[in-house]
Amino acid sequence: HFCHPYTQALLSAAPSFDPRKRNNDKRIILQGDLPSPANPPSGCRFHTRCPYATERCAKEVPKIYEVEPGHEVRCHFAMDYAKKGF
Repeated sequence: HFCHPYTQALLSAAPSFDPRKRNNDKRIILQGDLPSPANPPSGCRFHTRCPYATERCAKEVPKIYEVEPGHEVRCHFAMDYAKKGF
């Protein structure tokens, strides 16, 4: 599974040539300001566009979590997403 919200959004934008796998209802459209690479925001660099962001995300840089062997993600809520099967 893909536990980071940005990865989920990127994958939802990928086209599928198999009509059985197409589902435009699941497309994630990101809102908010693009983070500046020259002056990144505090906390999680993605929090300005993340639909799940909280105050914690704006203040605290997330640790790296291993959600399964060889699969790491930097998100405060990664383990919650992994349990839900995102």
